[in-house]
Amino acid sequence: MGIVSKKQLTEFIQAYIKRMEGHMSEYSDVDKALIFPDYMLFPHFVQGYISREHGVAIEFTEKAQKWRISVREVKERIKDVVIPKVADIERGFFIINGSSTILETVNLITKDFYVSHKDFIETFSKAANLIMDDVGWFLRVRRGDVKLINVGIGCKSIQSLFTKRALGKRKSINFFC
Repeated sequence: MGIVSKKQLTEFIQAYIKRMEGHMSEYSDVDKALIFPDYMLFPHFVQGYISREHGVAIEFTEKAQKWRISVREVKERIKDVVIPKVADIERGFFIINGSSTILETVNLITKDFYVSHKDFIETFSKAANLIMDDVGWFLRVRRGDVKLINVGIGCKSIQSLFTKRALGKRKSINFFC
């Protein structure tokens, strides 16, 4: 038996959405838009991943007419499925080495991407921008777990980072590019 079953993860996601909607009902529409990230304001397609040896992840991928949930079992490490690797360079933004780590409201951006889109990023982004040259990876999870909330990833070659296998049937990835 693995970490969780597809049914258990689907039920967890459904319970999370129900609880989230309950919390949001306490706020006016104006307050909601100011306080909560986009994935909480509108229904989304939610992709769950179960790696039998390497954990579980939930990704809110794209807006939808109503909440849709899909759960896939993968052989890869969760970080390799959800977080892109840029190049074989030994520099990156964060190494996660403990449990219950939360990274929230930040954009992890390569320098070349930032230079190309500086005006757009500075005008429209509410998040803190962390910029690095010669990036090999964005996050490495050595031990423990990490929750990414409202995290943008920007790099020039984002589309070449994912194989067809990693994309599955999705048409797009909601990275900040």
